This record gives sequence, structure tokens and C-alpha cells, in this order.
Amino acid sequence: LLMALFMACLGLGAHWGGRLTPRLKRPLLAYGILEAAIGVMVLATPTLLKSLEPWILGLYGVHSPWTVNLLTAAACMAILGPVILLMGATFPVFLAWALGGGRSLNASTGLVYGINTLGAVLGTIAGGFILLPVLGIRGSLTAAAGADIAVGMVCVLLGYKIGTVPPPAPPTGTVPISADARLAWGTAFLGGFAALALEVAWFRALTLVFGSSVYALTLMLAAFLTGLGLGAFLFPR
Repeated sequence: LLMALFMACLGLGAHWGGRLTPRLKRPLLAYGILEAAIGVMVLATPTLLKSLEPWILGLYGVHSPWTVNLLTAAACMAILGPVILLMGATFPVFLAWALGGGRSLNASTGLVYGINTLGAVLGTIAGGFILLPVLGIRGSLTAAAGADIAVGMVCVLLGYKIGTVPPPAPPTGTVPISADARLAWGTAFLGGFAALALEVAWFRALTLVFGSSVYALTLMLAAFLTGLGLGAFLFPR
């Protein structure tokens, strides 16, 4: 349930970021602000989640287990949702800078996505096998938040230095949605459905080997993201 809500917030954030990019004259600056904001908000999440504990404990014995799980997930997403929305928005905003403004970075959407995804693989492995065992949950969150804030500040400075990027001209009139576009959207939706269903099934299979541990989740995510990243490199356009 939490994974479904997480992916929903990512998708909504990406949609919002995609609608925002045509109005951005300094997309790298906007990306830096988003990253820094994510880091600051992440620093507050342990305290906010901890504050839910008495309320969640009070639900037991009053509501059914399913209702307790649903209310707990909703409360957690109320705290984490804004952070995840910003995470989803970062990719289209960064892409607007990487591929726009007349720069020649020899890049494509697939290539940028592949690099971003393989970076996520390294973050997954580092988080599951190094940061959590060494620093614990709060320390790992602090380290990740610090990295976000550092990246954000660098991008803010570079965004000011680089200057403005002419936004693309807004579309004129209403563009009808073709049958091919509907087919593409439906295919993308079903592909995402199948991929995440497989991810959940693989995680369940790995728990039979590693138990319900952070290592099973780490290996499943790393393998899944590696496949996504390599696929984007092999078929970048």
C-alpha cells in the first residue's frame, strides 16, 4: 500500500514538474531549489513520523487491522507525500535544463534517465548495506538530506551563473489527442502496472531467502533499478 502511494505521489510530482517546466527561465536554479527543499523536509520527517506513534497505538483495539493499516499509511503519506511530490518534479525540471536552451550535451531523455536511475542504484546499495548498518535510520536520513541540500545549493549557484534559458513557445490552440497517443498512454500505464507488480512479487520471493529485512528490499530495488537504467542506456531514444 505504501509503495502504491509512493509511486502515485512520484507520478503526480512528475506531472506537475512537466507542466511547470515551460514557464521556467532558469530550470537548473529551480532544480536546485527543489533538491534543497527535499533535503530540508527530509530532516523533519523522523520527528514528524515519531509523533504519530501514540495515535497509531491508540487505533489498535478500536479498529480492524485493515483499517489501522489504511489509516497509518494515510498518515505517513500526509507527511511524506509533499517530499515525494517534489522528488517526482525534479526529473522533468532537470531534463528541461539538460536538453533545452540550445545546449549540446549529446544527451537524450533516455540517456539522462539511465544516468539518474543508475545513480539511484548506487544510492540504494549504499543505503541498505552501508548507511543503515553504520549510521542507523536517523543518521542515514541526515546523510541523504545533507547530500540533497549540497546538490541543491550547487545547482542554485550554477543556475544563477548560467543565466536564463528561453522557455519553449506555448502551444497555440487545443491539440486533439490522437488514437496513437491514447494507445501510447495505455501501454505506458500497463507497463508500469506490470513492472511494479513484479517488483512486489520479487520482494516477496527474496524474503523467503533473506527474511523480511532491509537487505531483501535493497537487493530487489537495486536489481529492478539496474534493469531500468541499462534499458534506458540501450534504447535512449
